[in-house]
Amino acid sequence: MKRLWIVVAVTVLGLAAAVAGQARAPSSLSVTLTVTSNNVVHEGHVGPATPATIYAPGDTTSFTADIFRGGHKVGREDSTCGMTTSLIQLCTLVDHLPGGTIVHVGANSVAKETFIDAITGGTGSYAAAHGTVAGKFTGVTSLSQTYGLR
Repeated sequence: MKRLWIVVAVTVLGLAAAVAGQARAPSSLSVTLTVTSNNVVHEGHVGPATPATIYAPGDTTSFTADIFRGGHKVGREDSTCGMTTSLIQLCTLVDHLPGGTIVHVGANSVAKETFIDAITGGTGSYAAAHGTVAGKFTGVTSLSQTYGLR
C-alpha cells in the first residue's frame, strides 16, 4: 500500500511539473504610434527633440505617443530615456493598452530606425508578460511596434 501511495504521489507531482512547465503559446500584437510630445534635457536646458538634436551622455528624453490599432486609438505610451553615449540611449517605456500595461526596456541607437526591447512585465491582462517589442520608425513622429508576447 505504501508503494502505491509513492507511485501516485510521484505521478501527480510529475504531471503538475509538466503542466507548470508548459509555456503559453506566443502571441503577437501589432500597433502604430504617433508621438505627441518629445522633449530633451540637454546641459540643463529643456527643449523639443528633433532629428537634428545632438545628444551627449547624461541627456534625458521623455516622450508620449498615442497607440493605434486598426486606425483606432487604443492607448498611450509614456517613455523616458537616458543617453549613455552620444548615440546610445537606455529607455524605459510603459504602454497603456486595453486591459493593462506592458513595460519594456532597451538600449538602442538614435542613429537606427529599428529597435528591439525586452518586455519586463506589465499589469492587468499583461501582469505576467514577457517577450520582445520590435519597432521601426516610419517617420519623424510615427512608428510601428510588434509585441511578441510569451
